[in-house]
Amino acid sequence: MLVLLFLLGLAVRFWQAGYHSLWFDETMSVFWARQPAKEIIDVGLHLVKDKHPPVYYLLLHFWTDIFGDGTVAVRSLSILFGAILPPALALLGEELGDRRAGLIAGLLATFNPILVWYSQEARMFLPAATIGVLATWCLLKALNQRNWLWWGGFILCSLAGFYMYIFYAFMLAFHGFLALALVIHLIREERHAGMKLLVQVVIAFAILGGLLLPLALQALTVSGAESQAGQPFALLGNTLWDLLQKYSFHLAEWPAPWKTGVSLVAVGLLLLGICAPPAARRLAVGLWLLIPLLAGNLLLALDQTVFAETRYFLFLVPALCLAWGSALAWLSRHSRAAGLIALAAWVLVAILALPANWAPENRREDWRGAAEYVAAHAGPDDATLIHPAFVHVSYEYYAQDGLPIFYPFEGNVESREQVEPPLRGLAGYSVVWLITSHDAEPDPEHLVQRWFEEQFPMVTEQFPTGIAVRGYATNYRLPALPSHVEPADIVYEKGVRLAGYLIDHTTLPATDDQYHPPSNWIHATLYWMAEPPLNENFSISLKLVDEWGQVWGDRLYRAGDLLNRYPSSQWSVGEIIRTDFDVNLNPVTPAGAYRLELVLLDDAGQPWSLAAPTPDSAQYDLATIHIVEE
Repeated sequence: MLVLLFLLGLAVRFWQAGYHSLWFDETMSVFWARQPAKEIIDVGLHLVKDKHPPVYYLLLHFWTDIFGDGTVAVRSLSILFGAILPPALALLGEELGDRRAGLIAGLLATFNPILVWYSQEARMFLPAATIGVLATWCLLKALNQRNWLWWGGFILCSLAGFYMYIFYAFMLAFHGFLALALVIHLIREERHAGMKLLVQVVIAFAILGGLLLPLALQALTVSGAESQAGQPFALLGNTLWDLLQKYSFHLAEWPAPWKTGVSLVAVGLLLLGICAPPAARRLAVGLWLLIPLLAGNLLLALDQTVFAETRYFLFLVPALCLAWGSALAWLSRHSRAAGLIALAAWVLVAILALPANWAPENRREDWRGAAEYVAAHAGPDDATLIHPAFVHVSYEYYAQDGLPIFYPFEGNVESREQVEPPLRGLAGYSVVWLITSHDAEPDPEHLVQRWFEEQFPMVTEQFPTGIAVRGYATNYRLPALPSHVEPADIVYEKGVRLAGYLIDHTTLPATDDQYHPPSNWIHATLYWMAEPPLNENFSISLKLVDEWGQVWGDRLYRAGDLLNRYPSSQWSVGEIIRTDFDVNLNPVTPAGAYRLELVLLDDAGQPWSLAAPTPDSAQYDLATIHIVEE
């Protein structure tokens, strides 16, 4: 059964392991894993450059030396820890006197959506949760067998957990109370044996405390200097309810009555699991849930962000699974049929919630999508600007286009005078791709983005999850047609000529769930030339039209478009002018062939006629667009 739980957990966690892009925190894991081991240790023990201790980064360092640092490879370390957790929980249940409850808890942990989610994240939260289960198992073995080998296992696991994740200290507090409670119980029953066990407990925890003390003191120093005080037990009910829901069905977007119903069942099973015998399990599960939550609420007096993320207390989820397993085991002993039905139903809840882990609306920050878009649309003379500077690690992990990458703003951006000098130096590139994320605090007024908008026409803006990708044509007046653009010769009677154009996609689905859900986009770059001087302005109509003339897509009009910034009446004869347009598709566009129709309009909205290649016509079909089923 333990092997089956491990293999099943491994299969569930490898499923769609590469669906999400690595998000910022994960790319920081890769960044630190790529550093020399000595630097990882030094940085991890000081907690200044990075807020997490070194053990996870060290493990990932050696792991990636073997398996590489691709998206799935760096996540596979957490996947392995995630697959170990269910059988470890089953062993713990057996040690607590109820093998059936342990096996059920392991099965529930196998499919638990939030455990699967963090098993597919290259961070320390899930590995620390698994180590917490193993440490609790070793502690109980040591208390029951009075064997120093098990005490050694407990100390090693505890060291690994704390030097991996600072909040693991809450598990240490739970272990201390659990050991004390069991020793007191033994002293009441058999004083001599209880006192001998007390000596072992004191020695083991003294050794552990001495080994943990340096990092604990450093954590208190760093936290005290940077954190802001909150209010202990503030919004306690809301916090507990939110944690329960996240730990039960995580991201599933069910109707409110369903969520409430499932949550109430979770509460009922939790209470039954805590109350059901045997006593050792009641004590362990109760303290496991109570002590970290109590300590966390007390810590709010020093740091208001203790409960800011549900992942911070991920080590509570195994205790929940153990409580639910205990309740279902108790129920099955009283009625086998009722127990099996309840178990099947609770496993089904988890399985039905799991697909939300890989739903488009729940994507992690999509750095892969941002890099892929720039690579597909950038020219050879473009550059990329990452803002703020600290997120450049995330973009560079996926960047494969070879463009120069700049990230000049390390700290907060507070004035235009601070912004202008470094940005002026980018004017020699054709397009600067501005990639922004996590900029609300370092640049709350969006001064970098505003500077570009004031200076240059916008090429496009795309919004992969958690990121904004904006292109600005810093060099839109060209002496000649760029070499990577295929020439064209489309001439209008007014004297303007379309010298060349690029269409990014001619075969695509009508829908998109990555950049601008739900509709897809076609990007067109048009290069114009005024042969005689133009005495009037024109605007551009670009539509996706079917064979009957029905419109299924239209260009997006932006205030920063080139024709608003540099109207055609100001063009110089002989220069090439670059214009860019996004054509927004109707997401219900049927599959089939369509025309991308170009029309030039005067100020009164009247079309300009073509002189070539189709004289007297007002429209020109730039491309045939094939809409396909997704």
